[in-house]
Amino acid sequence: MSTTTISRTNNLIQVRVPADLKERTAKLFESLGTTTSDVIRMMLVRADETKSIPFDVRTGAYPITATERLEEIKATFALEDMPLSNEDIQELIDVELARTTTEALREKTIREIKERQGLK
Repeated sequence: MSTTTISRTNNLIQVRVPADLKERTAKLFESLGTTTSDVIRMMLVRADETKSIPFDVRTGAYPITATERLEEIKATFALEDMPLSNEDIQELIDVELARTTTEALREKTIREIKERQGLK
């Protein structure tokens, strides 16, 4: 019976980035229980698995501003006869700017619906 041994050698990849970016992301990754090297390795593995860049990459061919995106959302809701209030729009902006999360917004919406229905 023969045994095949697969030799895995690690190769070094060097990337130049601004020091402040390196420090900020290192702290972020540490808070997530990982390292910059591990995140880069994960990205390379995912790229290999999916045969694509594993995150959204866009060209400047069709730039859309946050204001334009909100106008599209408002128009869509209006077509469904569900106009957005200024508060609704501000909540969407907060999610877009990462001041809140979609989960927090979902929980708030469910809470408000229950209150309107007299439920707790």
